[in-house]
Amino acid sequence: MAGLFVFEISQTRVAGRSKIRIYHLKLNCIMIFFITIILAYFGLHVWIFRALLSEISPLPFGFRLGISIIFWLMSVGFFGMMLLRDKSIPLCLGHALYWGTTGWLTFFLYVVILFALASLLRLFGVNIPHALAWCGGLVACILIYGFINFDNPAIKRINLRETPGKPLRIVAVSDVHLGYGITKSRLARYVDMINREKPDVILIAGDLIDMTIEPLERLRMQDEINRLRAPQGIYMCLGNHEYISGVDASIDFIRKTKITLLRDSLATLPSGHRIIGLDDYGHTRGIEKLMPDTGSSIVISHQPQNSSVDAIVAAEAKLAVFGHTHKGQFFPINLITRLVYNQDYGYQKRRKTHLYVSSGLGLWGPPFRIGTYGEIVVIDL
Repeated sequence: MAGLFVFEISQTRVAGRSKIRIYHLKLNCIMIFFITIILAYFGLHVWIFRALLSEISPLPFGFRLGISIIFWLMSVGFFGMMLLRDKSIPLCLGHALYWGTTGWLTFFLYVVILFALASLLRLFGVNIPHALAWCGGLVACILIYGFINFDNPAIKRINLRETPGKPLRIVAVSDVHLGYGITKSRLARYVDMINREKPDVILIAGDLIDMTIEPLERLRMQDEINRLRAPQGIYMCLGNHEYISGVDASIDFIRKTKITLLRDSLATLPSGHRIIGLDDYGHTRGIEKLMPDTGSSIVISHQPQNSSVDAIVAAEAKLAVFGHTHKGQFFPINLITRLVYNQDYGYQKRRKTHLYVSSGLGLWGPPFRIGTYGEIVVIDL
């Protein structure tokens, strides 16, 4: 008996050491991945900077020095913005830094793509004079289009009525990302657009908050949220950015609004419909824990992870609304979301369940939508 006890303890210790080794291996892989990304990021900046120096070589030294300083400040600007995100910086400065530094990421990505194509053409004997300047000008035009597209979100209408009579009108939004990017004035426009649709119920599928509640508190954005009108209520599930912003602080902010937060819980509407809100992926207990209550229910869940969607379909929910993907937000990121998710955007019906993945109303980071658009989804159920 004693020998068996010692053997079991030894097994436990071995298993414990194995788990620790696996944890350290995963941590090392993550660190290697991020170090590789950062090295590639600055390596590409060095490549473009060398081409830039060639382009501006005729300019006086002072101009070249100024352009060089601006270039490298922009290259590190995003990292500085992330460090300052929870600080009490002036709101106008925070907004300019947020859109300027994240906008640089998009600008630089497109410049790299176009300049790589121009460099490839040079290998085939096609030389484009001042190629980098042409690339920069073309990217500027693309980003102007992307900003106009972002600035004019669409109203997407879906009719799921199966019987005559007055439907339940649902207005669903996700990924508003309130903060230094999506400010109070833009939120006011969104609220007016939602109210014009005369919803019976409003659903928010996560990421209402961007990455800190600091600007939301100082601008009292809860006052705008509380202008939303929906006689049967406003319901929300948490997204990954509520956790990035600090989940306790995010919940405290949400409590100042008319929003009912559902975390692996449900609410019954006056119409009899049931709303189930799942916590964000990685924190939720899953739809299985609510299985007895899922029949003909409406589910809001932030991330359309393939396993989560399969579980909701198996539970025979009536309707499920997701967000998170932004439909990639801009090309070519949308190609990646298509690979990661079985359904990265739009409407599908699987068995008895209507599924909708929204591209989001606001956005994270750069204020551009290229190949995608923001949306408010109006569902008549």
